[in-house]
This record gives sequence, C-alpha cells and structure tokens, in this order.
Amino acid sequence: MKSLASHWCVFLGIVLSGVAFSVEARLLADKFEADDSILVAQKDGAVAYEWQADKPLIPASLTKLVTSFLALEKWGANYRFPTDFYRSGDVLWVKGYGDPFIVSEEMDEIVRQLQVQGLTWVKRIMIDGSYFKSQQVPGRTNVADPYNAPLSAVAANFNTAKLKNTRGQITSAEAQSPLTRSALSAAKRLGQPSLNASERINLIDAKNSELNFAELLAIKADLEHVEVGRGLMPESTVHFHRYQNSHTVSDVVRGTLEFSNNFMANQLFLMLPGIAQVDFSDTSAAIEPLLRQEFGWSSVTVVEGSGLSRKNRLSARQLIDLLDRLSDHKRLFKQYNSGEPSTLVRAKTGTLNGVHSFAGYINFKGKEYRFVFNFNRVVPYKYRETLLRKLVARLHLLTE
Repeated sequence: MKSLASHWCVFLGIVLSGVAFSVEARLLADKFEADDSILVAQKDGAVAYEWQADKPLIPASLTKLVTSFLALEKWGANYRFPTDFYRSGDVLWVKGYGDPFIVSEEMDEIVRQLQVQGLTWVKRIMIDGSYFKSQQVPGRTNVADPYNAPLSAVAANFNTAKLKNTRGQITSAEAQSPLTRSALSAAKRLGQPSLNASERINLIDAKNSELNFAELLAIKADLEHVEVGRGLMPESTVHFHRYQNSHTVSDVVRGTLEFSNNFMANQLFLMLPGIAQVDFSDTSAAIEPLLRQEFGWSSVTVVEGSGLSRKNRLSARQLIDLLDRLSDHKRLFKQYNSGEPSTLVRAKTGTLNGVHSFAGYINFKGKEYRFVFNFNRVVPYKYRETLLRKLVARLHLLTE
C-alpha cells in the first residue's frame, strides 16, 4: 500500500506540471549554483527540470556528442575508412586519411591482404601522412598518458604503446604489438614506464607515430632490414591495394562515447570537412554554422572534437538536442548503475579540472528521459553518479 507521502508527491506533481511529476519542487532538490547547467526532458521534449539550461559552459568530453553526431550524419554507421598502398620499385608507400581504428590485429589483416596481392619483399616502407596538417590539438598537454595521444593521418593502436619495464629492460606488454624503435624512443623521451611496471604511453608526435606504423608493418610482414621513412609520395607510384578497415564508423563512435577515446574523436573531427590539410580552426569554421542551421542554435563553440579544450562551449539544451538525434545509437554509450534494477541508463561523462559533466538516457517502464548535468566547478567525488541515482529514484516515485 502506498504511503500518504507517496500519494501526496504524485498529486503535487500533477497539480504543478500537468504531468506525473513536479517540474521544480520534487524532481531535483539539490541547490545548484551559477556555474551549473541542468536539464531533464522526456522523449517528446517536455521539460521535467531545468536550471540555466541555455547557459553555455565547458562541456569537457560531452563535446564528443557533437563529433559523434556529425560523423554518423556524414558517413553513416556502416562506413569503413580506407588506407591506400602504392608501389614504386622496391618502395612501399602508405597513404592514410586519418583512420582512427587500425590496431595490431587489424595490421595482421593488412599484411595478409598485401601478401595476397603479391607483396613479398620491399627495401623501404614510406609513410605519406600529408592528409593531416601538422598541428597541436587545442587543449593537449605534454603528459605521457594515452588520452593525450598525438594525431596523424596514418596511425596504429591509437598512437599509443603498452610497455613494461622489467629491471630496466623495456619490452612490449602486448603479445600482438611487437616493440618498435619508435615506441622505445617515446618511452625513453617520456621516462616511462616506471621501473617494474606496465603502462600505456602516447607516441609524442605525428612523426614518431607514423614511423611506428611503418616499423610495426615491417615486423608483422617479416620484412627484415627494411628502412622506414616519411614524405610526400611521388606521382610516379602505382596504386597497389586499398585496405578497408573491418571496423565501421559505428565502432569508432562507440570508442568515442563508451570509452571516451580522445584520439578517435579528434581524428574524426579533422576528417569531417572531407579534404586534405585542414586544421582545427578550419573544421570549426565548417561545422559551427552547420550545427546552427541543423538545430536552430543561435551560437555554438567547438574548437576540437574530444573535449580537451576549455574553449569549447555548449549549453545543456544543446546537449539534449544532440541526445535526441543520437537516440537510435544509444547502445554506443556506456551503461551506468542507476540504483534501480528495472532502469537502464546509458550516458557519457566529461571531466577536466573543475569541470564535471554527465549526459544520457534513462529508460524504464516504457518511458525515456534525457538528462544533462554540467558543473563548471569542483563538486564532491561521485557527485554526478549520486545525482543520477537521486533523479532515477524520484522519477520512479513520481510516476508510480
């Protein structure tokens, strides 16, 4: 039997909002501040709760919602990115266009296909990474962490390497990823990994990353004494093979949303204009008017695609708009504990120093809600998750 308090909550919600819960008084009782933006809405767009929903704030990794939406709109979920291989005498050229999902296992399939096409020996492997302009990711720092990996038009393993340091001897920590000279060079420059530890490090810059790709390709193809280098591919080369990644755009978007891969997000971002040699400002200039037109937004600022930059600005209402358009792809978001066994939450977090954001979908009893929490201030540990569980509990209570 329902308690009197429970009946009173339902009655109060109907009186105040015309739906099964109160807009302000009962849904979220927390006191929010000037640097907060909150919005909870039903699937049909009806607002259940809002606090400064139109205030542009730093979204951190919620910026990946923009990148994911644009990538799915541009290429479709099933598109697979290509990489081209050319021959010029005893030189194999690799021409890349930014494919963000060539991992060691994918490299094995590349080698198999090249050998089927007749590749048995080359003297040199050259990388043409000119599709991307050499540039620094806005907001990127010089730390060794893999989330800080450099971008390059030809890349393997997200431009990272997992290494272990055993009594001062550095080796690969992954059987499928042999140690390359470039990975070892990055480890020495970064002073990583620590003694008797395993760590994944980034490969520092595009040059080192592209040489790592060539070295990894040579090792996997059993091509001994092969020289590697980078440069502009001469016009005299002959097209040898086009490799289509086995991973789709949907797989890449999952990497950006569920696993929050900054490298994947910004590789996608730079590929969005569909032309060579664009930089971050070029891409921003192309996508911001597109977003304003698509959603009717008066303004938006997206300077890079992962959320590393503090110059990005999105409001909670804009993020809800993006969630609406990504609804058919919610399976690509990470699943979170809602505190209610009957409730499924798929969402994305965003975190920078002094920025804590959270956005996603709440599904229960055939109902769907979208929520955005964005705090541009220091909040207690796990505050976002605690607030989510409060929200879910109150939605259940007020919709009984």
